[in-house]
Amino acid sequence: MSPQQASAPRDPCGPCGMCCRAYVVPICGYDIWSINRCFKIGPMEYARALRQRQDTPHGFLLAEGGKAFILTLDKRGKMLPGAPCVFLEESTEQRSRCLIYASRPVVCQVYPMVARNGRIAEHPESLCADGSWPRSEVERPSWSDAVQFREDQFDVYAQAVDAWNHHVKQHHAAYQLRDFYSYLFRLYDRIQSNSSLFEKYVSTKMVPGREMAFHEHPAETIGTPVLHQLALKVADEIWQTRGREERQSRNCL
Repeated sequence: MSPQQASAPRDPCGPCGMCCRAYVVPICGYDIWSINRCFKIGPMEYARALRQRQDTPHGFLLAEGGKAFILTLDKRGKMLPGAPCVFLEESTEQRSRCLIYASRPVVCQVYPMVARNGRIAEHPESLCADGSWPRSEVERPSWSDAVQFREDQFDVYAQAVDAWNHHVKQHHAAYQLRDFYSYLFRLYDRIQSNSSLFEKYVSTKMVPGREMAFHEHPAETIGTPVLHQLALKVADEIWQTRGREERQSRNCL
């Protein structure tokens, strides 16, 4: 359970829901795993893989030499500003409700707060109505915990993506999106079943602002090589599983 789920502040969002319409929400591997495990909803029903427009640590490949993709929450209708999130329920009483609030993405859990000069503050371009978040609410410890949790989860996801991309290039592989989702489910099942792995990763992260891949700089890694080796092993398992399925399919013809 994330910090925001454990200690939620006063909720002024019910009559609003503007952020659920205005933004394209990036999601990470933890979000995919958490939504599926909590609500039994497959990512093909709510996630969208968009072509990455600029290089980020979260752009994953489906083929060697191909374009990188990032994951976002889908919208109802076209992916345009103003279109509601696929999980936004709007009632006739002009109230909005997130259908997956208990396991909403970590980006959603921290909105509209940001870390500024070592303190939590409301984002200066927040869409929330004036006065929605008085100082007493902003200073709740759960907000700083949630911001840190989001950063940690996206750091872990960056390493999961790095290992996946390394595997794709090493094996000259070509995958479908469902293969990448299978990889995330297997990997996060193992991460979540071994809490010490995540805790060790977080405690050994290097200084922010320096990004490098495990396989390129083994002596200067972000976090622990154990996590990266686990991710590579899971990617290889996906490759082997798909190979067995293809052989079985050919034998049935």
